[in-house]
Amino acid sequence: MIVAQFLVLIGLTNVAAFIRYELPNVFVNRIHVNHNVYVIATLQALGDVWFITKLSIDEERIIDYFQTNTSEYREQLLWYHTNSLKQTLNFYGIYIHERLPYQECFYHVSRAIFFKSGYYIVSALITKIGRTADELRGVSYTHIDLDENLRCEPLFRIPQCFNADSPLHYEVSNIIILRAIFNRRCPMDIFTHYYWTLHDSTERQLLGYLGGTVKPELKIGRYKLKVRQQSLLNRMVMVRLNARIIGRRAPLVARCYIALAPQRLFAIIRGGPSRKVYMGKPIIVNGSHSRDLSLPKNAKQLFTFEWYCDATKTEEKLCNIKMGKGL
Repeated sequence: MIVAQFLVLIGLTNVAAFIRYELPNVFVNRIHVNHNVYVIATLQALGDVWFITKLSIDEERIIDYFQTNTSEYREQLLWYHTNSLKQTLNFYGIYIHERLPYQECFYHVSRAIFFKSGYYIVSALITKIGRTADELRGVSYTHIDLDENLRCEPLFRIPQCFNADSPLHYEVSNIIILRAIFNRRCPMDIFTHYYWTLHDSTERQLLGYLGGTVKPELKIGRYKLKVRQQSLLNRMVMVRLNARIIGRRAPLVARCYIALAPQRLFAIIRGGPSRKVYMGKPIIVNGSHSRDLSLPKNAKQLFTFEWYCDATKTEEKLCNIKMGKGL
């Protein structure tokens, strides 16, 4: 009688260990344009129990089938531990737009080969050895497009400035909004983020990073671009938009050419345009209130002054070549 009770307790312990598993998750890119596909199955925890994992396509074709005994050290090597599931998925080229159920977990990597285009269901089935009723299942799907000539290629551009021959004229004291418009969309593409960078007009030199947005539009505020950033060959800079697309290695790119307006300089002589002075007495003229309107109000004004003198009401030579020290 005592032995029977002991055996019942052991059985309940094994069942409880298996019940502690959450549903397995299957991660795969939503779209592929090649034959080889990575499939990653994950479990949040591993208990002391034997179980079988089966990965299949459309419940018909098995792509992986293995047994795991977590009490044995070598058996655990079939499942690898990670503290960042997102980084692990990105390492294998899998990009998930939805929120991940967890970050720390155990994962197993499988590879499938496809020879026909279409939609496929990828599933992971975990079964405890000796108890077929205890089954846990995770499901995902993917679309395979092996016809490179007919595959969808997205296309977008920034309409007001995509042509370098007709750039967008911009004064740095103004605000402009750049917005990309899609000429062609692909139904399986999910755009995760947009990155904006600033280059010279030849795209050979990176001048700065303008930020990231969740929509294909960017607001450039006052004095965000500087006249000093323009090329020596012309007054243009180029804003590049990079769209990161899930399932595509190369980002989608749109370019905007901007012509920076010439500097607007105001020369101001303090005291007004005319004044009375006494012959033989020194006179002080101050041009420190002159301004470069391409700079913010509180920015330091860096000028080089050249002073000239001309007699307007007499033919006598009153002005010297050197008129004094400049401010």
